[in-house]
Amino acid sequence: MLIVKKPTVADSEGIRAIFLEYQIEAFFNNLPPALRRMTYGMNMNDLMKDMANFSHDDILDSCIDDFLAERNRCVVMEKDGKIIGYCLASVEIVNHFGTIKRIIGIGEIYINKTYRYKGFGSKLLIAFIKSMNKNEECSIATVLNEQKYNPSIANFFEKNGFMLEKLGYKLKLGKKEYKVDYTIRDAVPGDYEGYKKLVISMYESFKNFDANIYNGVEVVYSEGFYLQELREPDTHHFVCEIDNDIAGICMVQEDEDDISIHTVSVADKYAKRGIATSLYHSAFNFAMENGYSEISAVVFAQNNAARKFHEHMKMRPVTHRYKYQGGLRPTTQ
Repeated sequence: MLIVKKPTVADSEGIRAIFLEYQIEAFFNNLPPALRRMTYGMNMNDLMKDMANFSHDDILDSCIDDFLAERNRCVVMEKDGKIIGYCLASVEIVNHFGTIKRIIGIGEIYINKTYRYKGFGSKLLIAFIKSMNKNEECSIATVLNEQKYNPSIANFFEKNGFMLEKLGYKLKLGKKEYKVDYTIRDAVPGDYEGYKKLVISMYESFKNFDANIYNGVEVVYSEGFYLQELREPDTHHFVCEIDNDIAGICMVQEDEDDISIHTVSVADKYAKRGIATSLYHSAFNFAMENGYSEISAVVFAQNNAARKFHEHMKMRPVTHRYKYQGGLRPTTQ
């Protein structure tokens, strides 16, 4: 009999076994091809311990905490009393211009090799979505990074109702200063009206890619919110000013060891004059001056112009964010 359920402490041994299987397979798949061939016939559990230099027992014990934790969302698939798969996700709370949104981010979904290509993965994913839709007000997404991404995984999510929503780009910064053709300065409180116009313009254009997220942004982007952002120590706002007119804006955000570009917008009358390039180059220079070796940015996958621009800036796609497009309960609280 096939059961998909929320795990309990009684499932600990089954969870440990399936999680260890997942870890060994992921370890093997990440080995260089030549080294992978050399490992055939070897005990992968012992090899992983020796090469990775960590205690499996500690990791397996902590994985039980992750599967049972209130902060996470998890279901396991059981067949004839044996756990053969799981879906593990985390909850992300996003403050979008004063509106709180909950996103359930699927981090891992795994089916035992013996049961693959028989529809069990789809059944597990669909059961997880139904469970979330019944008990949560949320949207559901998953991110495939460079290590996880391959066409078969992308196809799995697409055939089960997910659509490629966003692409994350990254640039390995050089050692020389990037060329900036315009004067770029820090934003100040008096820039609010000009800054607001470009923020609204940017989010209005985003409605072409996701009409559900950005409705009403004109109302909630208040001066108070702008001033609050200016005070955030890890958030940096830059503007390009031409003849006392705010021609372009760019926001750069630091997050622990990472730095990323957000909220880039150029006024229509200044389009195609290299302002966006100067804003990005200023962000690159800022990142280097503050000790970063890489910088990232995120764009909507359907925004072909933005994708071409980032490729022109020599940034490479490193993450693929898929969002479930089926019927879900509202995502705002």
